[in-house]
Amino acid sequence: MAKILCVPAISDIDDVVGYVNARGVYLERSIVETNYAYRQLIPYTVLFDRARGDNGKILAYKRQKTSSEGRLHDQLTIGIGGHVEENDGYGWPAVDNARRREMFEEIGVTPVHLQYRISIMLHETAVDRVHLGVASFCTKWAGELKPSDEIPEWRWHTIEELDKMPLESWSRYILDTMLGRV
Repeated sequence: MAKILCVPAISDIDDVVGYVNARGVYLERSIVETNYAYRQLIPYTVLFDRARGDNGKILAYKRQKTSSEGRLHDQLTIGIGGHVEENDGYGWPAVDNARRREMFEEIGVTPVHLQYRISIMLHETAVDRVHLGVASFCTKWAGELKPSDEIPEWRWHTIEELDKMPLESWSRYILDTMLGRV
């Protein structure tokens, strides 16, 4: 069985890096998918291309039915990411390693410049209650964007365009944070 990096679920985490380093533990994914005592760590990267348009654009795509998280199929998202696996390492470096691995697997690039960090700890859906997202904005990457089974196609959108679209909960949270609503 696959083990993934998790942290004990608490109501608020001030220092996500310190908390992951101190309390991160690998647990069976099948067990923690419905165990609200833990949150599964998900590095979630938003590609932001400043060269596209006056204020830049964000890469968005629809989640495929082949994705491992069935509860998110067919939803529009701006985040690229996935679970932190045992072979990614330990503590916060494992989160960074998983971010690089997921970006390369899903779109063929590796992050070069990351900005900001937004912790996503929502409670609205069953998916939200068992995951802790760690979002970053990637403004520079190495390699050429390539389709994959998980992300066969995407589009670039302005923040204003995305704000009018139905987005999965984490993408909506990030957009609302960018627009000062959270």
